[in-house]
Amino acid sequence: MRRVYEALGKVIVEKPRFVLIVCLLVLLFSFYGMFSVSMSSGNDTYVDPHSERGMLLNDYQSFFTSSALLVNVQTDGITNPEIIAFIARLEDEIRGVEHVTMVYGIVDIITLMNKGLLPSSSSEIRELIEQVPADTRNSLLPSGMMTLISVQTAPGLSDMASQAVIDNLFSLADTIDAPPGVMVSPAGNAAFEAEMELEMGKDTGRLIGMAMLLMFLAITVLFAGVRFRYMPVGIVFAAIIITFGIMGFAAIPVSMVVIAAFPVMIGIGIDYSIQIQSRLQEEALKYPIKEAAYQTVAQVGPSVLIAMCSTICGFIAMLITDIPMTRDFAIICAIGIFICYLTAIVVIPTLAILLDFKPKTDPGFLGRKMHAYERWLATLSRAIAKRPAFIFVIFAVVAFVGFQVDMNIPVNTDEASFVPPDMPALVDLKKVERAMGSSSTMTVFVKGDNILSTDVIEWMDEFGAFQRDTKDIITGVTSIATLLRQYNNGVLPASDAEVESVFASIPSDVSKRYIYGNMNAVIEFSMSSISSNVGKSYIEDMQSDLAYFITPPPGVSASFTGQLEMFSSIIDQILEGKEMSILGAIVLITVFLLLVCRRIIAFAPIVPIFMIVGWNGIVMYAFNIEYTIITAMLGSLTIGVASEYTIMIMERFNEERGKGLEKLEAIQEAVQKVGGAVTISGLVTVSGFSALTFSSFNILSNFGLVTVLTVSFSIVGAILVMPAILSILDDIEHRHDKKT
Repeated sequence: MRRVYEALGKVIVEKPRFVLIVCLLVLLFSFYGMFSVSMSSGNDTYVDPHSERGMLLNDYQSFFTSSALLVNVQTDGITNPEIIAFIARLEDEIRGVEHVTMVYGIVDIITLMNKGLLPSSSSEIRELIEQVPADTRNSLLPSGMMTLISVQTAPGLSDMASQAVIDNLFSLADTIDAPPGVMVSPAGNAAFEAEMELEMGKDTGRLIGMAMLLMFLAITVLFAGVRFRYMPVGIVFAAIIITFGIMGFAAIPVSMVVIAAFPVMIGIGIDYSIQIQSRLQEEALKYPIKEAAYQTVAQVGPSVLIAMCSTICGFIAMLITDIPMTRDFAIICAIGIFICYLTAIVVIPTLAILLDFKPKTDPGFLGRKMHAYERWLATLSRAIAKRPAFIFVIFAVVAFVGFQVDMNIPVNTDEASFVPPDMPALVDLKKVERAMGSSSTMTVFVKGDNILSTDVIEWMDEFGAFQRDTKDIITGVTSIATLLRQYNNGVLPASDAEVESVFASIPSDVSKRYIYGNMNAVIEFSMSSISSNVGKSYIEDMQSDLAYFITPPPGVSASFTGQLEMFSSIIDQILEGKEMSILGAIVLITVFLLLVCRRIIAFAPIVPIFMIVGWNGIVMYAFNIEYTIITAMLGSLTIGVASEYTIMIMERFNEERGKGLEKLEAIQEAVQKVGGAVTISGLVTVSGFSALTFSSFNILSNFGLVTVLTVSFSIVGAILVMPAILSILDDIEHRHDKKT
C-alpha cells in the first residue's frame, strides 16, 4: 500500500500542474451532475419499494387510493353569495388542472340542491346548507370559518405527474384573485409532503452554508499556526460539489435524513485535510517543499486511509437497515468522506508545490498555546499509561450505565414531529384535524382467486365485525362485504349468484374503493387518532386474530398495509437496525484492523469507541431525545467517527514503537504529536456537526446535538482512554511474544 502512495507522491511532485488540471476537470464535470439532484419524501423513503411490504403498499395505493388532495378555503363569510361564487370559480380553475379527475365541495352540493344554480342570498345559502346530510356537511364544512374542496386524481399516477398537480394547486392558491378576508391553501398529506420537500431544499443549503461558516471560524482560531490555514475549507467545499455530482449521476435523492449527511461529511472530511496539512507543515520544517509533499503523501496517506476506511465501515454497517433514506444517508456519507480524503491527499500537496508553501516558524500566540497543550497531553498520557486500570474502570462503568438507560429511550416515527412546527402545510393539516377530528385508518389487503365468492365475503364480514366489537379503538369498518349488506337491506347475500346481483347494483365509484377486479380487495378500519406505538400493538393483536382465530379461506391471503402499518413497522426496524448496525460496525472495523495490523494491538481502537456508544445513551436519556430513523444510526456513526481518532493515535504509537521507543515514551510521543491535531480536527468537526442544531427539522437538530457531544466524547476517548488501552494491550502482546 505504501508503494501506491509513493507512486502518487512522485506524480504530484513531478507533474503538479497536470494533477491540478485533472482535479479541476472533475470539479467542472461534477457541476453538471449537481443539477440532476432531486428532493424526495413520501413512502418510498421509508419503505423499500422492491420489498414485500413496499410492493404490497404500492399495490394498495395503485388499486385503491387516488391521489386525494384537499384545498382549504378559510373565510368567516361562507354564507356570503360573493364567497360562494368565488369558491365555484376556484373549483372550475382546479378542474382545468391536468390529471384532475374530480373536484367536489360544499358548493357543488348546494348548487345541485338549487337546480344547478348558485344561491343568490345568504338566507338561501344557510337554508340549503342545513339540508345537507350531517356527515357530508361536517366533512366539507368542518367549521364556520373553513370549507374543504376535495380534489381527486387518477389512481396510479406517476410521481412526476402527482407533483405537477400539487405544484399547480400551490400556484393557483397564490395567484387567484380571492375576495378580502379569504385565504386559499392546499392541505392534507400530499400538500404536507410537497412543502416538506421544498423546506428540505432550503434546509440543505442553509446547513451546508452554516457548517462551512462555523468551520471557517474554528480554523481561524484553532489552525492559526499553519500557513494557508483555510485550505481545508476549500478542499471540503470542492468535495461537496463532487459528491453532489455523484448523487445526480447515480440518481440518489435528498431526503429528510440525507440532508444530515452533508454536515457529517463536512465535519469528518475536514479532519483529513487538517491531518494532511499538519503533517505537511511538520515535514516542510525539515525538507524542501517537493520532498515535504512527497513525504506527506507517502507517510500520512496510508495511516489516514486506514482511519478513513474504518470510518466507512461504520457507515457500511448502516446498510443493514431496511429504511431506504437511512441507507442513502450511509451511502452519501461513505462516498462523501472518501471524496474528502482523496481530494485532500491529492490537492493539498499539489497546491503546496505550486504555491511554494513555506511553513510558519513562529506559530504565534495561539500556536504557542497549542504547543503547551500538546506538552500537557504528553504528561497526562504518560501518567495514564502508568496506571491504566483506574481510567479504564471509571469510563467502563459510565458506559455500562449508558447501555442500561438506553433501553428506556422511546422510539418516535411521527413524521409531523420531524418537520418545522410552523411549516404552513403542517399548520393547515392541524387546523383540518382540529376541525374534523383526527382519525387513523388501518387497512387489510385481501388477495384471492375470487374475492366475490360467498365464503370470502362471509369471512371478510365476520373478521370486520369481530374487530369492531372487540377493539374499543376501532370506530367503524368498511369493505365490499359491508357494502353488499348495505345494498341488500342489511342482509349478506347467501349465494354467489346473489352476490353478483347485489354487487351489480353498487355504483362503481363506491365499490372501486374496496375491490379491484375480482382478485384484490381491502377492509378499512376507521380508528380514533393513535400513535404509531399504539398502532403497532393493535396491528400485532389483529394479526394474531388473522393467524389463529378468524383465518381467511384457503387460497386467500390477508396482510396489513397503509400509512399506519408502515410507520408502526418502522419502530421494529429502528430498534433492530440500531443494534445490528452497532454490532456490524464493531465487527467490520475489528476485522479490518486485524487484517491491516495482524496484531493484538489492533483491538485498541475498539474499546474506547464501544465505551463512547454507551456514553451516548446517557446523553440521549438526559436530554430526553428519542430514537428516530436517524438517531437510531448514531451508534454505528459514533463508531465510525471515533475510530478515526483512536486509529490515528494507534498508528503513531506503532510508528514510534517501530523506531525503538519504549512503551511509555511511544504513548507519550503519539499523544503529543497526534493529540493536538486530533483536538483541532475534533473541534472543527464539532463545528461542522453543530450546524445541524440550527436545522428547522427537529429530527436533525436533535441529531446534531447528540453528534456534537459524540465527537467531543471521541476526543476524550482518544486522548484519555487510548493511552490506557495501548498500555494494557502492549503488555499483553509482549507477554505473548515472550511465550512464543
